[in-house]
Amino acid sequence: MNSKEIVLYRGLTPGALGFDIHGGYGETWSWEFDYAKGWARPPKGYVLEVVLYPLAKRLTLITEPDEKGFTDHDPDGIRLLAEIVDDPIVYKHFMSWSGILWEDWLPEWTKAIKDAGYDSIFTLGFDGPEEYVLNPARLQFVRYYRVLARDQFEQYPIEEGTLESLGYVVGLEMI
Repeated sequence: MNSKEIVLYRGLTPGALGFDIHGGYGETWSWEFDYAKGWARPPKGYVLEVVLYPLAKRLTLITEPDEKGFTDHDPDGIRLLAEIVDDPIVYKHFMSWSGILWEDWLPEWTKAIKDAGYDSIFTLGFDGPEEYVLNPARLQFVRYYRVLARDQFEQYPIEEGTLESLGYVVGLEMI
């Protein structure tokens, strides 16, 4: 569980291919607005802002970024992943190679992690820390930003019917 709320961002462009699902085990949410904004193309692209509830159970596989923005694998989190998926080689692999989680992800791990009660996985993507949310019920949708031309955007609150009008479907098709 978290001791604080974590603000996350997800950029989307309606009609674009969904390359950010990473094997069907969760939705990619960034810690950085600017990174998420790169996935939202004008004139219809938008960035969602959510808060991951403090009671969400997170599988933490990396450390939080230090003052220079660097992270490391979290040995306790990697060890826990190996226990959950019942594969001790996972620990040796990630701790010696420092690979990116989704490069070696096996779909059956999703079920094992969800069965263990986890709501999200905190790991490292190409451009920094990412949260792979497995349980969207642990997200509080706060606002969205419509991405305009010339790096401009407009901010709007999330109200009843907003997500549907954007074409966003809350939830995942799980294996």
